[in-house]
Amino acid sequence: MTHTPIRTCVACKRKRPAGEMLRVRRADASIQCGVGAGRGAWLCPDEQCITRAFEKRLLLRALRVESMPADWEQCMGRLLQMTKERDGEG
Repeated sequence: MTHTPIRTCVACKRKRPAGEMLRVRRADASIQCGVGAGRGAWLCPDEQCITRAFEKRLLLRALRVESMPADWEQCMGRLLQMTKERDGEG
């Protein structure tokens, strides 16, 4: 029996296996998508959750970032693209 890590989406609070979600992390002064070291937050691979997390600044709060990083808009674009690729649209 293997353990499946469960993570919570910062936007909708839904709990899902980590493999089904998108990870965003704070590394130094930038925000990056995917696996790696740094404080992380999880989002459902859903356009509504991603948009809500950015518009309501939920992702900033989860990553404990006080001001919006310069690559903030790029990160949102990458997450939306990753969602489309998972859905087979990209």
